[in-house]
Amino acid sequence: MLNSCTGNDNQRWMTNSRMIYVKQSNKCLATKGLIIKSNDIILLSDCDFSRTLQFKQGKD
Repeated sequence: MLNSCTGNDNQRWMTNSRMIYVKQSNKCLATKGLIIKSNDIILLSDCDFSRTLQFKQGKD
């Protein structure tokens, strides 16, 4: 599960072998959730799209 926006100071990023997910910041007003599949490339932008983060899920 992915909850965006990203880029807030109090936001946490976590990974494991099955999914990549974030904890929504209380500073963020807009939220979207996505279920992702293995080997997907994930692009997340913060609320004003000033920053983008890319993840490629690994098998570790």
